[in-house]
Amino acid sequence: VIDGLANFPNTELVVFNRWGKKIYESKNYQNDWNGDDAADGVYYWILNLADGLGTNMKGTLTIISK
Repeated sequence: VIDGLANFPNTELVVFNRWGKKIYESKNYQNDWNGDDAADGVYYWILNLADGLGTNMKGTLTIISK
C-alpha cells in the first residue's frame, strides 16, 4: 500500500521480476495489486507519480506465500 496515492490520479506502477520481465502494469494504480499471480521472490517496482514534476520512485518488494 502506498500512502497518499489517492492524491495523484493516473499514477503508473510497473513491477518486474528479477530477469526484467514486466509482470504487472497499471496506468492508474489505486493500491489494488496484491501479488496473487506472482511466484515467491523479489520483484522490482517503478512508480511514475503523476505529480506534474516527473517524479519516479523505485524499490523492491518480496512476495512470500502463506
